[in-house]
Amino acid sequence: MPTVTESTHNLRRNLREIAEHQNFSARVGEYLDSYFVDVELNAASDASPEELLGAATQHFRLGEVRPARAAVSVLYTPDFDRHGWHSPHTVIDVVTDDMPFLVDSITMVVYRRGLVIHRLLHPLISAERDAEGKLLRTLRVAPPVASRNPGFTWRLTASAIPT
Repeated sequence: MPTVTESTHNLRRNLREIAEHQNFSARVGEYLDSYFVDVELNAASDASPEELLGAATQHFRLGEVRPARAAVSVLYTPDFDRHGWHSPHTVIDVVTDDMPFLVDSITMVVYRRGLVIHRLLHPLISAERDAEGKLLRTLRVAPPVASRNPGFTWRLTASAIPT
C-alpha cells in the first residue's frame, strides 16, 4: 500500500468528521472508509471535502441495491437539490462486478465523444449483499476470489473540451 501523505490523511479525517456531523449510518461510514482507502486524495485537491463526500455518498446510493452480476450506471451533472452535492462537471458512476478493461473501455468512449476526464476515482470495494441484492456491508480487503461477492465501484468525472 502506498504511503499516505499528510494532506491526504487530513482530508480523510475531515471527511470522517463531516460524515459524523451529518449523522450518516455506520454502514455508510464503513463504505466511505472503504471508498477512500486506496485513493491518494492529492489528485482530487481541487475538490472540497464536502464535494468528495457528496460524490461518494451518491455513488453509495446508486449501488445500495444491485442484483447479482448486474451493472448499474448513471450519467448526471450533480445539482445540490437533487443529489446533495454540486459540481460543474458531468459524472459517470458505475457499480458492477470487477471485470477486465472496464475503466479503459469507458475512458475510450469518453475521449471519443470529445470529452476530457477531470477526475478518475477507481475504488475497489468488496461487498456482502442479501439474496435481493441489498448491500449489507462493505469490506476494505477483498476476501479470496472464489468466495467473494464483488461490489466493484467506479467513478469518472468528465468535462466537455472548450472549443
